[in-house]
Order: sequence, then structure tokens, then C-alpha cells
Amino acid sequence: MAGPRFAPRDFAEDARGFGHTPVLRWVQAADPRAEVFLRAAQLQHQQVLRIRERMQARGLSPKQYATQAQTSYPRLLRLLRGEAILRLEDIALADLVLGDVVDAPAVQAPKAPAASDLQALLEAIPERTAQAVLRQMRAAQAQRASNTAGVHQAPRSR
Repeated sequence: MAGPRFAPRDFAEDARGFGHTPVLRWVQAADPRAEVFLRAAQLQHQQVLRIRERMQARGLSPKQYATQAQTSYPRLLRLLRGEAILRLEDIALADLVLGDVVDAPAVQAPKAPAASDLQALLEAIPERTAQAVLRQMRAAQAQRASNTAGVHQAPRSR
């Protein structure tokens, strides 16, 4: 397995401050590719600060957090120091274990539409389309009812 494309801390003028100091000075990116890596390093720095803040608020050391998160302690330290690249999974895990790591709430699974939602939708579409949708829904309901009642259609012969 190849190593990381870059080390986020290498973009900080003082690498020791990565993930510790709220305000860091950053090196200039030499080209567009380096600009992407610089921005990723800045984003990781912000996330690491937030993760450290949440660990402190919960009274957890990095080792205790790693245990609770069931993640590798050495890898966690590399992430927090900016020696390894933070993945979305790492941020999601921190949010689940520590809470309030991510600003936006997690997207909830869609709920079943209410009857009023369906009524509004049917009123907004042409009548022929609405009638066709209703026929399909009734057919699907009838099929589910017959399947749950133990009535099965015989397989078609080829």
C-alpha cells in the first residue's frame, strides 16, 4: 500500500502547531495541485481542533477516545498531528462517539410520506397521471396483501 499523497502538517509553517494552535500560518502553495492539498490540510486542522475540543469536553484522552471509538491509537495520533490524512469516516466516527463534531446534523433516513403529502402531490400532477399512479398503488397493495395471505401465483412456464 502506498503512503499518503501528502502530510497535512507539512503545509503549516510550524508543523508542531498543527491540530493544537487555533491560528496557524500556512506555507504558500506552489501550484494548483498544492493549493488543493493546502486547503485539505486547513480543513483537517479545523476538524482536529474540533475533535480535540470534544475529547476535552468529554474528559477523554486520545487513548481513551481511541478505545471508545475502537480505532487504532497510533493512527489516531498521526491524524491528530497531521501526519496522516483524515478521512470522512474518521470525522463521522468522531461525531458519533464524541457528538457535536460536525456542525450540520446527520441526514436522517427519509420517512414514509404522509397522506397529506401524497394528496398534495396528486393534486399537482395531471389527472390522467394521478389516476395511473393510483392504479399502480392499488395493484401493489393488492399484490402485497395476496403475498401476506399466503396466496402465491404459480410460476409461468417458459
